[in-house]
Order: sequence, then structure tokens, then C-alpha cells
Amino acid sequence: MLEIPSHSPTFSLLFIPLNLTSLFVLLLIYTSLIYLTIIPLPILLNIQTSNLPPGPWYTHFTNLVLKCHEWNGNRRIYIHNLHKRYGDRLRIGVKEFTFCGSEGVKGVYGNEGGELDKTGFYGLFRQLGVRTTFSTERRLEHKEKKKNIAKPYRNSEILKPAIMDGIEERSRAFLRKIEDSENGVIDVYRYAHCFALDCASHFLLGKMGIKSIEEKAGMEIMEEMTYHSSLKNQLLTLYLQPLSTLFLSLFPQRSNPLTNTYILSSCLHPAQEPHSLLHALQHASPSLSETQIVAEILDHLAAGIDTTGASLTYLLHTLSLPSNLPIQENLHLSLTSHPQNNSNPETPSTPYLNAIITETLRLYPPISMSQPRVTSTSKPRIIDQYLIPPNSIVSVQTWSLHRNPAIFGDDAEIFCPERWLGDEIE
Repeated sequence: MLEIPSHSPTFSLLFIPLNLTSLFVLLLIYTSLIYLTIIPLPILLNIQTSNLPPGPWYTHFTNLVLKCHEWNGNRRIYIHNLHKRYGDRLRIGVKEFTFCGSEGVKGVYGNEGGELDKTGFYGLFRQLGVRTTFSTERRLEHKEKKKNIAKPYRNSEILKPAIMDGIEERSRAFLRKIEDSENGVIDVYRYAHCFALDCASHFLLGKMGIKSIEEKAGMEIMEEMTYHSSLKNQLLTLYLQPLSTLFLSLFPQRSNPLTNTYILSSCLHPAQEPHSLLHALQHASPSLSETQIVAEILDHLAAGIDTTGASLTYLLHTLSLPSNLPIQENLHLSLTSHPQNNSNPETPSTPYLNAIITETLRLYPPISMSQPRVTSTSKPRIIDQYLIPPNSIVSVQTWSLHRNPAIFGDDAEIFCPERWLGDEIE
């Protein structure tokens, strides 16, 4: 059993006290409303010009409507409906714009006109108070941090036997769980996230990876990471900037003692597997602190379980629908008609399976929300033929991009793996 030294510099960061009263909740909510609505300077600067994307009239004057939808957890649907009404280029708030066309993607995330920094939104994803690679906002700093994790994520590295054998072993464990269940029925959401956690931790930690499919301790870690709701607490810290630092301690923060304990314990030992991300971080140059390494591993683990788990759940659910029985039959035929062993893993022998996976990621992207960037503070930026003012928030919402009829046709809302195969259906 792994133990954490109480003198470890990271130990004190793992557990956050939970204290909150209804009085403080009301105080902070009303403070946020005032803070969001009394912004006279941006209002004056955002008066309609001839070259701003269209949007609801109130978006010239306030971000409150957008924040209300965000607070209630339906920002994605709200923006998607606005795209249907106003088109691919959209104004959603005071100096906030979103796009869902190919030119918008190039303008927001491409190099044309210079790469853009992330917004303060990404600060919500700090781990143990550390800005990880993902939560780093400045693009140049992010570029430097990314060098520490680039090699393990290369396709050639992931496809090596050390990684693929572990994933195959976890796949067999998943199948055994189905075979051993009563009437072949299991909670797909639960065990899809177990599978995602196990595979991600194998890649991150090597032999120290978690086995939540069959082990109780691992299952408890999965539940701790997956079954939680911290959206509103996180949003309040974002809305109240720069007041968030003052009030943050008054809110119950998401606490993952089991996960944090396990990851810290694993990171205390030198990684033996050169393919693991832990090994890459422990050999980074310049060297990283213990807390930085633990924070990075925690961040990648959370990303791995949320994205892969959600995608697997949607994939299995979609295939199980009676309306998709022909897709099931085509998939079965594809798998039984081709040899399962492939000497070149980079050339899949089951194109129909890959088409199903790709179509699942298109229609049900694991990260369906906006990925915001901020334009330069000193000059405007042309995005999809519109001149966007300086210091504006711009983004592309994956959900809307992937369901854009101009890109995917009139059947963009339909699950159709054949769209990725052209005229050939395997």
C-alpha cells in the first residue's frame, strides 16, 4: 500500500476545507449580477458598427443573458440555437463572438494574424493551484510547457506494444465484466468511465495504472472523479474576477482525496516505463517540481476519463438504438470479414469501425462547448470577414461546428458513419 509522507510539499494542497453558508451564497450571487451588468465602458465601445457579426440586440449592452444560460448549464444549446437564427458568425455578448464555419476555425485557432492567447476561463482547470499545460493561458508559455508532454503523445509512441498491450488487456477486462454480469446487462456509463480511467492511467503511470473495472479502490477513484457537480462554484470564481481570490475560500471546492492521494503516491517513485507520461515529466528540462508533476498527471487523468468515457458511452448507446440495427449488422460483417491482426497499426483494417468512431466524435463531441481565445489588446483581428475589436473573446463551439449543414450537408443531425467512407462501405 502506498503512503504519502505528511511532510511532502504537496500534501497540504490535497485537501480543501468545505465551508459555505446560504448568506454568502446570496451575497456573492448578487455581487456577481452587479459586477456583470454595471460595465459602462464596454457598453459604449460595443455600439453597433457596420462590421460586427449579428446577434441579439441585448448583446450590445450586457453579458448577463449569456451568463444566465451558462449558469443553468445550457450555454451550448443557447448558442447553437442562435447560430441557427443568425448564421455561422455570431455576437453573443459584449465583445464576445463565436463562429461555426471553417473560416471561423482558421481565424480563431489558426496562425493567420498570429496565434491568440487563452482566456481566464482556463484558470478554472488548475490543479493543486498549479497552471498545467492545458490551463496555461499565454501561448508562448504554453508552447514551452507542451514540449514536456509532446513525445509520449506522438502517434508512433502511443501505438507501441507497451501502450497497446495495456489497452488490450483492459479491453478484455471490460468484456469479462459484461460476460460475468447478470443477463449480460451492465451500467455502460459506469464501466465505460472505468475503462477510460484504466487506459488513461496506464498511459500516464505505466504499471502503477488503476484497475477500476475489477478493483473496489479503483472504482471509488472513478466515482470520485466522475460523479460530481462543481460547475456553479467554478463559474462563480470566474464571474467574480478579480474578486474571486477574496471569496474563493468561502465556497466548497471540488475535493478528490482518493485520486490525489493515489497520484501523489505514484509520482513519488521514479517511473520505470519510458513510454509513460510520468517518465517524461520526471526527466523534463528544466526539471519540474513534485507538485508540478502531480498537477500535470491529475490534469491529464481528468481529461482522459471525461472525454473517453463520454465518447464510449455515446457510441454504445447510439449503436444500441433499434433504428441503427443496420449499422450494427454492417459493423459485425466488417469485423468478421477482416483479419483482426494487422501488421501495421497505423493502417486500420476495419474502416467501418473507424467511421463509426469518427461519426460518434462528430455528432457527440466529448468537449462540445466553446474553447475561448482573446484577441490582442492593441489591434483588431479579421475573423471570417468581420473586424473583431481588440480584447474580445472569440471561440468556436464544437457542437455547432460539427452539426453545420454547410459542412456536413442537410443530414448533419443524423448519425451516418457512411459519410466518412465515400462510395465504399466496408
